[in-house]
Formats: sequence, C-alpha cells, structure tokens
Amino acid sequence: ALDDESATADAVESEQEQSNADSDQDILELTDPIEALKQAYSVSDPWQRHMVYTKGIDYAYKKRSSDKTMRSYVVEYGQSYIKRFDSVKEAVFEHFEDSPRLVPIFKQLAIVFEEEKAFDKAIKVCGAAISYGLDDGTNTGYDGRIERLEKKKSAVE
Repeated sequence: ALDDESATADAVESEQEQSNADSDQDILELTDPIEALKQAYSVSDPWQRHMVYTKGIDYAYKKRSSDKTMRSYVVEYGQSYIKRFDSVKEAVFEHFEDSPRLVPIFKQLAIVFEEEKAFDKAIKVCGAAISYGLDDGTNTGYDGRIERLEKKKSAVE
C-alpha cells in the first residue's frame, strides 16, 4: 500500500511540474513584456523568472522618461524582484560563471530613485547589490555610485 501511495504522490508531483512548465511557457510566449512582467512572480523556473523580470523592467526603464506608468513599473517590479532575488540568485549566478555579475534591475532601480531624488532608496538598492556581489558595469561600481548619491543627497539637504 505504501508503494501505491508513493507512486501516486510521484505522479501528482510530475503532473504539477508539467503544469508549472506549461504555465511558464505561456508567460514566456507573451509578446508584451509588461504583460509578462505582471505575471513574473508565478514563473516557477528561477532563471526564466529572472529573464521575465529583466526583459519587462528593461522595457519599462527605456520608456520611463516619456511614460509615468512605465516609471512606476520599474519601481514596483524592481522592488519586487530585489525582495525575491534570493529565489533566483543561484540560477542567475550559475549563468554568470566567472563573468561580471551584471543584474541590470538593481542599477535601473537605483537610477530611477536617483532621478526622483529618493537618494536613500537608491543607496539602499546599491547596498543590496553590493551584498550580493553584483557589478553595475561602471569603473567605480556600486561603491562609486553610492559615493555620488551621498554627494547629491548632501547637496540638496
């Protein structure tokens, strides 16, 4: 009887994994990166979830100057991604191997906060990036970004 229960549990788990994969595929096939972004949290595969967030936030980031809604998406979904980064970190770092750990969402969110003069929030995002060992692709990295943000912050105080 125990073998039957185990086989049934395995079958249910296998069916659920297939359902998750089908659901992930449905989201990945959406051509609108914002619609996909709105469903990113439900993507079960960590690497694919990271990619949905990255594509959607990048799309919104590029349109942020001309569309306030896009700016709000960068903030809302960028913060959501960072809060959940631990759930994708391992998969993301596997893809980087020895290359610089560039996760643009951290930099993009920090820039949007800087543009909004929310310097403390921008500094906090940079601090989170540093704690994960991420790089922003600049010569001075997140440490230099924090220094520049501190200067701008003190200039407006």
